[in-house]
Amino acid sequence: MPPSSPYCQDCSGCTSCGGCSGCTHGPREITLTLAQARLLAQFAQLPFLPFCQTSQGPVLLTSEGTPWDRQLLETLATLNLITLDPGLPLQNYDYAEYAPYLKQEGAERGSLSLTDLGGAVLDALPDLL
Repeated sequence: MPPSSPYCQDCSGCTSCGGCSGCTHGPREITLTLAQARLLAQFAQLPFLPFCQTSQGPVLLTSEGTPWDRQLLETLATLNLITLDPGLPLQNYDYAEYAPYLKQEGAERGSLSLTDLGGAVLDALPDLL
């Protein structure tokens, strides 16, 4: 990540990774939209969720079977709150509800996981969600 990353206070002297992805500096502040907070709250019960990766982007279904906004997923991943692991499906999960998406060329089963930073942010969220 570039030195302007929200995860580091000053990365100009970082030698751990040549950028910010390996820095140990803590975030100063992470501001989430209500939708981002609600999506992050999905990890409160299960730290791993199924998803599928399509050529249009990641697909995570709500409990009603509708997809979450891709940009929400990508933003949470960019903020290092979740990881998107296409090609690493959850064991013993059949992905039946993802069948329409998995029929697309190049689509693959995957898993989402909560990062340590994501867990800390989740713990700090108010119980209003």
